Amino acid sequence: MLDSHLGPQIAEESIRSTISSATCKDSLNVEDSHPKYGTLDPLTSMPLSRTLSPDTSIAVIEYLIFDCSALSYVDLSGTKVLTSLYNDTMKRGITLVFVSCSEPLMQQLDRCNYFQTFPKSLIYPSIIDAVMTLERAMTANSFESSRVP
Repeated sequence: MLDSHLGPQIAEESIRSTISSATCKDSLNVEDSHPKYGTLDPLTSMPLSRTLSPDTSIAVIEYLIFDCSALSYVDLSGTKVLTSLYNDTMKRGITLVFVSCSEPLMQQLDRCNYFQTFPKSLIYPSIIDAVMTLERAMTANSFESSRVP
């Protein structure tokens, strides 16, 4: 932003320096660095040829544990965000799990009809309870799928 009291000469110099600095950045061929975190679907956000070698294995996210211990209140718009998160993770084949929900938070979610879309069976009292239950379920599923009928 240019101040009018600086006069046209200073304004032109400021514009020229901004343009030249942008041109210098473009001429350096600086490659965009990929974010290390922040995506649930890395295959669609990064080209495979630049990120994965042939011997690299890809971790598949099956569960997303959402720690609610810091949440004391959720209003209707927050409930809509949580519903959107649940729907988005389900579309990707990821199960959303809530842990450490306080009783007032549970009552507020119930008043906002959140449990019409989100099953209460995916709420655990602590992170360790959720992890142990989910690991047990994954082990049981892998054991059943490996059995020959």
